[in-house]
Amino acid sequence: MLAVIQHGRDVTPEKAAEILQWLLEGREALVEANESNEAQLLRDILNSLVRVSLVDGDRNRSAELSVAQLLDDEKETYAKELEARGVKLIKHPLGQGDISLFLVPNIVRDKLLAGTHMGRSRLDQLLRRLPGAEWKQQRFGGKNQRLYGVLLPWPDCLRRLEQQDRKQDSKMYVNTGE
Repeated sequence: MLAVIQHGRDVTPEKAAEILQWLLEGREALVEANESNEAQLLRDILNSLVRVSLVDGDRNRSAELSVAQLLDDEKETYAKELEARGVKLIKHPLGQGDISLFLVPNIVRDKLLAGTHMGRSRLDQLLRRLPGAEWKQQRFGGKNQRLYGVLLPWPDCLRRLEQQDRKQDSKMYVNTGE
């Protein structure tokens, strides 16, 4: 139809095929852009700031730390603060793997991404596209409450994201002709 609109009813099959190829190339670029959406979403979640109380000697003060910084705390000092925002590290019993990152999309949307572009997206669908993602139900919030969310291998999902980013960068470099 686009060929007819641009060139009238006398469009040649070759010209129509050329226009169709152009449309399909645009579609591939769109798919690649969507692949980076889930990587951007995880990055946005990990870079979200959380205000926490810090004990500094005999003084208490507050600071804003990123979710990634709070997850990096081996003592799990901020586990409750993270769970309140829909993020939890789960240590599996022996033989079931190491550690997983559990994200509850609705809580993450409301507490970490409210008012952002990603906060208006279907987080559950985007998170499920991440490498190694599984839709699971887990105990959450310190109660006997079980919530559905996305379980990601931790920190393996970060390495996979970095590999994906390098792949995307190399595609962009090749496609620009530099």
